[in-house]
Amino acid sequence: MVPWPPLLLLLARATPLPTAHNAFWGSVLSRARFEQSAALDAFCGEAFDEARFVDRTRLSGGVVLAVDAATDAQTRRPVVLKRAPEGMAIHLANELLPSLLNVSGAHVMTAAACFRGGVLDGVSSRVATYERMDGTLKQLLDRPPREADARLNYETHACFALQMMHQTLVGLAATHARGLVNQDLHAGNLLMRREGNYLRWRVADFGRACLVNASCAQRPGTQGIAPEAGHVPLTPASDVWSAGVMFLLVRCFAFEMWHRNGHRAHRDWMSRLNRAYGEAAAAAAARARSAAARVPIPTERERQAFENAAAAAARARAAPPAAWDNFTSLLDMLPKRCAPLAQHAGHEAPRENVLLAAMLALRWEKRPSASWLAVEFADLVRRRCLRAREPGKSNVTQIPRRPGDLEAVVKRMAADGFVKNRDARGSYYSRPGDATMYRSRAEVAQRLYLDGG
Repeated sequence: MVPWPPLLLLLARATPLPTAHNAFWGSVLSRARFEQSAALDAFCGEAFDEARFVDRTRLSGGVVLAVDAATDAQTRRPVVLKRAPEGMAIHLANELLPSLLNVSGAHVMTAAACFRGGVLDGVSSRVATYERMDGTLKQLLDRPPREADARLNYETHACFALQMMHQTLVGLAATHARGLVNQDLHAGNLLMRREGNYLRWRVADFGRACLVNASCAQRPGTQGIAPEAGHVPLTPASDVWSAGVMFLLVRCFAFEMWHRNGHRAHRDWMSRLNRAYGEAAAAAAARARSAAARVPIPTERERQAFENAAAAAARARAAPPAAWDNFTSLLDMLPKRCAPLAQHAGHEAPRENVLLAAMLALRWEKRPSASWLAVEFADLVRRRCLRAREPGKSNVTQIPRRPGDLEAVVKRMAADGFVKNRDARGSYYSRPGDATMYRSRAEVAQRLYLDGG
């Protein structure tokens, strides 16, 4: 008999987590999940005061959560109340995960407060309050074409799409840094708030969220489901796919894809991709299990453990279905509309196409992280959207005119590695990692430094 390989014996006797690194983080996150109940009790310790929240209007109600609009009489601010009966506490607990994990609320919906003892249809419940936002991306898309919001026209309002995606990715990066995957990112769960001429976007609805490497009973949502979701170990790459789908909708198709096909058809199409991936992953796992069964192993328990580990590893590495072999991303499977729509952006158009294709890569392990993408989109916003600024940042748009302004620009350019060059058109400035040729220091100042950057 072939001797039992020590490495395979170790694998068979190990926990289902494939590496020591993942096992460590899995234990940390499992403890975080175990202690979530205590954190929830502490966060929702104050008793709910029915009289405090007035002018209530039911926004939605169902088996899981009831959502009301109201006014907080104490702060005189409009809020949203979310309630869950004790039997559905897991859903509200997941909603509160960003707050419990101290995720930044700049571009993630975090609860303003949480209370115990509210009554929902005669059943004791917890109540969480959130800032009331002005709407969702879905509400903009749902308008009939004749009433379309002009900002959804990418050819004339590219900054709308770029800023929306940048803020979405910042929100995802903040949650992923805490090990939290949303699992249900779509146009209806991206909320906006108007702050003057500025729109602030926030990722919302974490009812299906899970922690990486921790046990998770929540199934991913279907509106923007990634091909691999539910078929491979939980990965933040699935949220990146969902964000890419939203960018695709606004940048390339918007009303054609949303209205002509309908958002239900759009959801069904995503689900078909997911089912096809699941079938391919299951087939890969079956082949791995069959191969593992032929390896001589001393005991039944160790053999079963080895087969399970081999199948799990094969499922995690499963390639997309054979029918996708000629494609590298979702963009290759759709009419090539993105490039023509972005030609007006000049040299930036190819860069946007590359970023979108990377977000929609069919192989989840090839998608870049949300944090890396957020940096890339921040640079696009800075270059393309000079007048769109977050509240609290500089409103200066003109070139520097005071002597001190020019001196400050020269110092910043030197610190950033700018050098002066010359070509057939005359002199220009460039810096490492930036292909743009800036024709004057004033242009550098206006495009890079005087927009709050």
